Amino acid sequence: MSYSKCVGYSLGDGFQDLKDIPLKFEKIREVYVFKVQDELFFVFPYGVIICWGEQAQVDSFIKQIGPYLLNAYEAKDIQRDDFMVGQAQSNKLIDNDIIYIQDFSAEILVSISHAIAQSLKLASLELEVSYSINKVTPVSLELSKTGKIKRSKKTISKTRGKLFL
Repeated sequence: MSYSKCVGYSLGDGFQDLKDIPLKFEKIREVYVFKVQDELFFVFPYGVIICWGEQAQVDSFIKQIGPYLLNAYEAKDIQRDDFMVGQAQSNKLIDNDIIYIQDFSAEILVSISHAIAQSLKLASLELEVSYSINKVTPVSLELSKTGKIKRSKKTISKTRGKLFL
């Protein structure tokens, strides 16, 4: 059995409207679909792209859509997920990071892409929460050890405010 690839990237907070991008696309609801050579790219408004194919055009495609990205993540914060894709031979859908598909239509691929994209976005949000918790952990440790916080009310308010950014 031969396999192809599916790779997803959570690149930023979202995309500006891509209707003016100088690439040919179609739209399935809010998802922009680009075909670049033999690869399909699904671009979600919440900053995630999913590529189906051999990945030869990924870097070039990301550079082309980069100017439309809102609040791009630093390289260390970009979430990525890789899958192999094969033609379904049985009733298996996913097994050991291999996605088995019977019908490779755009509608089926976009529905699978939605699930992958939402998973990647959730991972990005979890990373942001982790960063926020790490910022205020010293205050919690100080309070648990001494029962007091040796900071001014203003400094404590600023630290609390960081949680809401």
